[in-house]
Amino acid sequence: MKINLQNYEEYALDYLEGQLSPEVQEEMLSFLKAHPSIEEEIEALRELVLIPDESIVFENKEVLKRKAKVAPLFYQRHRWAIAASLAGAVLFGIHWFSAEKNMTIPVAQEQYRQEDSSIKVIQEEKIK
Repeated sequence: MKINLQNYEEYALDYLEGQLSPEVQEEMLSFLKAHPSIEEEIEALRELVLIPDESIVFENKEVLKRKAKVAPLFYQRHRWAIAASLAGAVLFGIHWFSAEKNMTIPVAQEQYRQEDSSIKVIQEEKIK
């Protein structure tokens, strides 16, 4: 494959890292000599290539790793509080609905009778 202005960037990083085959390396060098502005650009990139310092080693890598903590959804005391709240709500609901069914209606009936009788008295007085 011939290196040209449209594809030289594909070879640039491999050239900088020294990973081109000898034939492609020669082709890249001749391309760069033919295009000095691109050669300057690639040489500027060479200064940016970082080489890791292999002498620096952190020996206690396990300390850097986080240990996974699995938190329970609810702790034991929260479970009891939730259970007690639900039981209380259920008991309250049962009491509420049973109280509505057993509600004493005579008080309301007595009020109605009193109002009805007072209306009758008023009507009778008007008739007289």
